[in-house]
Amino acid sequence: MSWAAEALKSLKKVILIEEKVATLAEDVKSLALIGYQELSERLARMEGKLEAYERAATAAVGQRRLPRPGKKKA
Repeated sequence: MSWAAEALKSLKKVILIEEKVATLAEDVKSLALIGYQELSERLARMEGKLEAYERAATAAVGQRRLPRPGKKKA
């Protein structure tokens, strides 16, 4: 094999490696974006639940559900 053929073969390998790296970079970027969106959605759901718990707790502050200790019903 001549040096020109070897050089051409090496250039082809470099080009293929560049394409693979570019594809891999795009895949990693899309996976990171998907992961970020999922975490954002989960956080929003948790915030909603906590807000509902806070509202329920503040609404029930003036209400007692159990009888006061020490008092007996006649």
